[in-house]
Amino acid sequence: MNRREFLVGLTALGAIAAPFPLQGFLARAASEASATPLPAGAKLLFIGDSIFAAATTSYLGDRGDYLSHNAAGEIVWAWMTDPRFRLDIWTTEAGRVEVPAIKDDGANQGIPGTTGYRLNGAKEIARIRELDPDVVVIGFGANDLAMGMPPQYFKRNFTSFCRQMIEVDKRKVVIALIRPHVTSGAAQPKYNYPPEDPRWQTHADLNAWFSGELKATYPGSLEIWDTETPLSDPKADRPGIFLPSATRDGIHLTDYGAYLSAGTLLPILQSMIAPGTFFDTNPAIDNLLPNPSLEGNAGTAGPGASGTIPDKTRIGREIGKFGSVAVEAGPSPGVTLSVGAEPGEDEVQEVRFWLHGDRSLPIEDAGGRFVQLYVPIEVERSASIVGVTAFLADDSARNRVEGLKSSARDTSNWSERDFKGWLITPALRLPDGAKGVRASVNIRFAADGSRSKIHIGDGAILRYVPAPPV
Repeated sequence: MNRREFLVGLTALGAIAAPFPLQGFLARAASEASATPLPAGAKLLFIGDSIFAAATTSYLGDRGDYLSHNAAGEIVWAWMTDPRFRLDIWTTEAGRVEVPAIKDDGANQGIPGTTGYRLNGAKEIARIRELDPDVVVIGFGANDLAMGMPPQYFKRNFTSFCRQMIEVDKRKVVIALIRPHVTSGAAQPKYNYPPEDPRWQTHADLNAWFSGELKATYPGSLEIWDTETPLSDPKADRPGIFLPSATRDGIHLTDYGAYLSAGTLLPILQSMIAPGTFFDTNPAIDNLLPNPSLEGNAGTAGPGASGTIPDKTRIGREIGKFGSVAVEAGPSPGVTLSVGAEPGEDEVQEVRFWLHGDRSLPIEDAGGRFVQLYVPIEVERSASIVGVTAFLADDSARNRVEGLKSSARDTSNWSERDFKGWLITPALRLPDGAKGVRASVNIRFAADGSRSKIHIGDGAILRYVPAPPV
């Protein structure tokens, strides 16, 4: 019998007949057994309510193509700010475990309207074990509080789930704190929290229990994801009130809210999972781009663009007539674009910075292979920005992928905040006979009279990648 088999057997015995002190010993033993970071490529599974819903959310590999307000969007943001991590999450499968009429897999994503009672569902636990993730990320609370669930039931559900996942299965667990609320104006009245509402105290007490007693029970195996502090309004007269730009309806997150929340998720992933080698630190190795350092002054500026364009690159306008894009000297290597438009007939503008010239970038033996694009990006004064994405297509432009499309198609929700990270496309399979690719950074901005700066850093990477997992 090996050490894991001994711990599993002893845990099962303790769950049946052990007094409380033995349970504490078992929890510590399970935590010590899982203290070593997981290898790159660890599998993550989300279980929660609509805030964790996976529909219309960007994934790694060839799954999905745009970001939403949901938790999988947060994990994409976290991965984009440190793309050394190789993570795997699952797509939705038809047929929910507990309620087949809802065509979602309850153990595989967030289900709108559900509560922490799901953590005690035997079929759902069985489904999680069938999927066999390394890390389970839990997010409940908004519906539990709205429905008046007593705190003792809430705690019981989470405690039972952690025992199953950590003590029995030897998995790691991440629990997201209950997110902020609004005092009025929520999409559904039951999610309004008037100042005198007793649920404010229940919310605070439960988050304190997560961060204190429950986390202390499983050191090394349980981490608490602070999804309250970065999403709270620092100017509010009480803690726990949503930052206006972080929520779209008083319940769910905007893309900017997902970006903020990812800032507290990334350190957790870094502590739990060893970084991988998704690409080499030297972008010159196996890079298919002709000018990844964005040097020189022989590029092409299309209509509405001005300035010195780096060699082998091109700027072109896709949508809009009244805006402009100017190339400016940046603070660091790369190219800085200043975009803006006065209010006019075309409310949304879009320009593309092509990482090659007027035609597709020729690649030998491209057919049947997978390629992926990585571009370092910084955005300054993002008041007008609707979205900045990486785009990749074959030479015919019939097969294409685009990463991190904003869920807001026409308006900015970034509140003039700066942000930085990597623009990453899903992997694109080039069709048989393909002779090259088209690669660009797409910048979509509102015609509101303001200007924003986008710095595209040197070291953009276009390379062949293995076929994504299915």
